[in-house]
Amino acid sequence: MTTALTTPALPSVETIRSRFPALERRHNGAPVAYFDGPGGTQVPQSVVDAMSDYLLRHNANTHWAYPTSIETDALIEAARVTVADFLGGRPSEIAFGANMTTLTFHLGRALGRRWSRGDEIVVTELDHHANVDPWRQLANERGLAVKAVPFRRQTGQLEMDALASALGPRTRLVAIGAASNALGTINDVRRVADLAHAAGALVFVDAVHYAPHALVDVTALGADFLACSAYKFYGPHVGVLWARQALVEVLDLPKLGPAPDGSPENLETGTQNHEGIVGAAAAVVFLASLAEGSSRRARLEGAFKAWAGARRAPLVRTAGARRGDGVRSATERAADADRLIRRARRPFRRRRACPRRAGRLRLERRLLRDDRRGAPRSRHGRRRARRMRLLHDGGRGRSPARRRSHGVESLGRTKVKKPARVAGSLAFVLAFAAPASPQAAATPQEMRHRHDDPMAYIASLDDPKRDAYQKPDEVMKALALREGEVVADIGAGSGYFALRFARAVGNRGRVYAVDISPDMVRHLNRRLRDARVRNVFTVLSDPDDPLLLDSSVDRFVIVDTWHHVEDQAKYLALMKRMLKPGGQVVHIDFQKRELPIGPPLGMKIARDDLVKQMQGAGFWLAAEHTFLPYQYFLVFTLASIPTAGSRPNRTGH
Repeated sequence: MTTALTTPALPSVETIRSRFPALERRHNGAPVAYFDGPGGTQVPQSVVDAMSDYLLRHNANTHWAYPTSIETDALIEAARVTVADFLGGRPSEIAFGANMTTLTFHLGRALGRRWSRGDEIVVTELDHHANVDPWRQLANERGLAVKAVPFRRQTGQLEMDALASALGPRTRLVAIGAASNALGTINDVRRVADLAHAAGALVFVDAVHYAPHALVDVTALGADFLACSAYKFYGPHVGVLWARQALVEVLDLPKLGPAPDGSPENLETGTQNHEGIVGAAAAVVFLASLAEGSSRRARLEGAFKAWAGARRAPLVRTAGARRGDGVRSATERAADADRLIRRARRPFRRRRACPRRAGRLRLERRLLRDDRRGAPRSRHGRRRARRMRLLHDGGRGRSPARRRSHGVESLGRTKVKKPARVAGSLAFVLAFAAPASPQAAATPQEMRHRHDDPMAYIASLDDPKRDAYQKPDEVMKALALREGEVVADIGAGSGYFALRFARAVGNRGRVYAVDISPDMVRHLNRRLRDARVRNVFTVLSDPDDPLLLDSSVDRFVIVDTWHHVEDQAKYLALMKRMLKPGGQVVHIDFQKRELPIGPPLGMKIARDDLVKQMQGAGFWLAAEHTFLPYQYFLVFTLASIPTAGSRPNRTGH
């Protein structure tokens, strides 16, 4: 008989997000995301409430006979019980401190009093400084030897043979990180512990980066000491040390005379951060609240099991591959990416003519998408590495010609030069000063416009003269956007239409202002911030990818920008995936004839050609509006297939 294994369901994303006030923050008019996991996590409201309640109603020192002191003692003991459930230990083995580093230094001083000159400590090159430097300083003070175990740079895993060789009769402690904060490698702590114990050594485990990702079981890990930090699992900045009670009771711990002698309080120096201890327990309670079970430990197991199941969702990709020995390490792809980034930065260093501010790295969204989108291929049919783009400086202090000569490399096995800063936009290309001259054809360089004076170009997009032919009020009336809709404005430029869309969809809706120009996005972010518009989200996209989620958009609106898209077939395929059922694609573009405004004739797309292209991609023309003097206004949908002889709705004035 086969038993089906089920993964517990987490609450909805919206429910979990609603518990974190930090997710309501906006920066430059856009919502924020917090990617610095190794630097810490945000806290749910319940943690803040627990800490505030303590400070406002129970604040006191410990071990006195008045009510708030008695309540403080009870809260701290309850916190030990809660955190013991989190780590799989006993409450009498849970100590708190300022942080993991402080607790490690304190424990190290006590252990060092039992060791002799020439004794050995084993550390690893994968570990954080907090699990290396305290032991090295102890070695300097006590005349000990420190051996460092290397790791395989190809896989990010420890050299287990080297670790076994480092152990000897004088090894007193092995300090091992359960998970690397730099690479994400999860070490086989149990195997290391077995080797260390066989050599007569103790095992200290740094679980700071491990505890948020896998439920700790100190017994299963074989640890003698284990430290972690609550700020990594949605709590405040408080350190936690689990220490085997039988070992702690015999340690000569540095402490004040009147301080307690027994475990775990003898590990805690001075008055503790009581509100932080309460907050750490509240963080564990929050994690347990994400699942059901007969006990807190069972609920925690369910929550971590559900979290592991969420990693298998279509749009989620985890770095690292499950190895045969049960260790999850940083993948070779990550190592390759690091080399590629370094390779791309070198030419910029060589070309640098003057000091400049550090650039920023933006990973394209395709690195986070599922594998349904195949890897790109070269013209010879070979698979190429997925690209990453380095958005470096805009060339401050250089002439426009000098700036254009410096390309940003798309990283992969085939290098492709791209403009260092695409100051042009997927927005309208309008010639207000003089009529456009006819051209037979447009080159690829002409199709992607650059503007040496972005602010002048932005001013042209918002010129009041534009309203006379663009008729924005009539366009909005024809679109008939509903409150709560999600609209993607492709080539949003200065926000000419994006701000109007925002008013139409209301606070329950949202507008994605998509553009390839950093200048346009920065300008629009400032404009949104100044106007306090909260439902427009800017997206710095690729020329051939709007970088939006699948099934997330009700309508794509593309105004005078389609001729800028380099790979239109690919763009249409992506839009089909990103549209919700019944969604629409709206095209407004210049008619292909001589006009007093607009792009050159060779860049324009004839109305009939666009209709054929859209039909070939699976769209059909649902409506057409004819009130614009220089542009066609077409509405396409995937909702249904028109019957024979059916015609689109046509409206004029």
